[in-house]
Amino acid sequence: MWIKRNIAMLYGVGYSKGFINGFLSWYLSLRLYDWGLAVFAAVRLVAQVLDSLANLAGGYLADKIGRKPTLIITDVIYVSSILCLLRSELLPLAVLLFYVADGLPTSASFVMRIESVPENWRGKIISIGPALSYASYAAGSFALGFIAAS
Repeated sequence: MWIKRNIAMLYGVGYSKGFINGFLSWYLSLRLYDWGLAVFAAVRLVAQVLDSLANLAGGYLADKIGRKPTLIITDVIYVSSILCLLRSELLPLAVLLFYVADGLPTSASFVMRIESVPENWRGKIISIGPALSYASYAAGSFALGFIAAS
């Protein structure tokens, strides 16, 4: 029974965050494009580099302070990103924080998913995780397109 609870909790939270990330990745980019191509290109380049560095830092941080604290730090950064949207002049900072929050929990959440199930389930979890991530991003992207078309 605990397997179903763990899987439902980890993937439910992961799917909902993926949905929001799929929505925001397009929304933030479209809003940033209004600032001009030079700003858009520079901020997106830095954001992608920070995303990759955050992946590495997230694994290191998870080893040093634990996976749950790493996920909590990620959520604080994520909420900070969304709060930056309240002021239009902070949009570039919102984009940068969003991509850091997207990359930081990757290692910690992957390991937590693997550790939360028995060994005979681990292969299934490894294959289901990326598929659900892509599906949730796609659903969030679709939602933005649907809202924009309305």
